[in-house]
Amino acid sequence: MLGIDVMKLADFSTVGLPPDADLDTATTSAVACTSCHAVMDPVARLFYSFGNNGEYRPARVRPPPQEMFEASFRGQRFCTDDDDFCSGAIVGAPADSRDHVGDPITWLAARIVQDARFPYAMVLPLFEGLTGARVLRAPVDPIAADYAEQRLAFAIQNAYLTALAQRFDTVHGRNLKALARDILTGPFFRGGPDVELDDLTARALTLAGVGRGVLVTPEQWSAHLRAVTDEVVTATGGDVDLLRAFDEYRILFGGVNWESLTTRFRQPNPVMMRIVERAANQVACRVVAKDAARKTVADRKLLAPTLDVTASDAAAVQAELARLRLRLLGEDGGPGDAEVMALWSVYEGARQDAIAGGGALPPACRVTATDELNALTNDPSGALRAWMVVVAALLSDPLFVVE
Repeated sequence: MLGIDVMKLADFSTVGLPPDADLDTATTSAVACTSCHAVMDPVARLFYSFGNNGEYRPARVRPPPQEMFEASFRGQRFCTDDDDFCSGAIVGAPADSRDHVGDPITWLAARIVQDARFPYAMVLPLFEGLTGARVLRAPVDPIAADYAEQRLAFAIQNAYLTALAQRFDTVHGRNLKALARDILTGPFFRGGPDVELDDLTARALTLAGVGRGVLVTPEQWSAHLRAVTDEVVTATGGDVDLLRAFDEYRILFGGVNWESLTTRFRQPNPVMMRIVERAANQVACRVVAKDAARKTVADRKLLAPTLDVTASDAAAVQAELARLRLRLLGEDGGPGDAEVMALWSVYEGARQDAIAGGGALPPACRVTATDELNALTNDPSGALRAWMVVVAALLSDPLFVVE
């Protein structure tokens, strides 16, 4: 709520406790425990009418005073003076006109939003979620080999977050949409200036998270695929979107089920990359074949209506490759661009391999005749399979799955 990581206040350890220490009472009496509990217990006690899973339990028995600090916030107690233990009488207790007004959560919220740290705290989760950068802590080891860049990285990031918090609080009137817009148009999301930097500054900017990017969620990826290809990732013969199914790719690709998994995993790993490859191959196979089989070329979902998908004219293919890179990756390069020419090499290599392998399309890529589609089972020129390879390469490019 205020950007304070309680677990970082001290190194958690019971080593400093006597062997016969009572762990129930140590939280309010032993120095090894109170460094954290003195900060979190007063706030945690205000939530004591809620169970571990968030259910409301007004009759829940509260711990005795020797086991938990009383409910308070920055010196203001949520209780009455004659309670045997302060907030033990939250429900139905006479209100203390000095401290105790309303229910505990409303009482706490009213004080938190007035705290000077609140705007900064609101910036942190939005910043991490949109940029993928982690919020840094000030380095504490001055003899570390990378201390200088750690210190500079912290200073850069902290100055940026502080400026965001000030704008959020004063300019935007605490409007979260405006804060998100500031982050999305800022250097940490879009990348720093294209200028020559010394090594220390360059390393510090990288460490701070400038232009880092973050892997999309499975829901975002599914929506993106559908928007540009009108296809979803399914099992063979199925119609369930595997990127949205909890027992399929949704969890494996870092998603959550809001029960046993509540934190998204946004760091790429080998399993995720295999899913990217498989999904890209499957979607490319389908969208290219269907676009080639459409009775009305104006109805194509991805390939240009003017493209002859069976021809291999270099100029036409390179122009389409440039158009696809712009549409799928946001990269603007003409037919002579180095990246376009690299894709052209992939296209030509795939086409030659396809010709050598015969004229039949893979079973999963064949199209059955419908009111909108002609039947399509063969690819004698190899061009269709070459386009499938190119589209799969673009759909699996980091620029497509990282925002």
